[in-house]
Amino acid sequence: MIKRSALLLIGLMVLQPVFGQNSDQDKLREAKLFFGHQRYSEALSILSSSRQLSRFDEEARFLIAVCQYQVNKLDDAYRNLVALTKEDESPYPECWLYLGKIFHAQHRFKEASDHYKI
Repeated sequence: MIKRSALLLIGLMVLQPVFGQNSDQDKLREAKLFFGHQRYSEALSILSSSRQLSRFDEEARFLIAVCQYQVNKLDDAYRNLVALTKEDESPYPECWLYLGKIFHAQHRFKEASDHYKI
């Protein structure tokens, strides 16, 4: 009985990261649906609830930054977009567009035009 319980416990501990990944992917899928329907604050809430997505998944980090821009959290969006553009090969050229939009919203037109040209 004790061996059986120990094996079950070990099995659950080993499988937990697998279940957690599915959960994160489900969250990302759900957030993308909200994002597609322009429900940015719901998408942001879902994406921010997963530490794994908000720290390590590039697509999720990009969506978080865009959602932050859309809900007028410009400073947070700026920090996240700059972090994405500092990576060697940022797969999202839209980062530069959103950085330009942030500068434009802050009436920093020279910096905005510089980012629009990139």
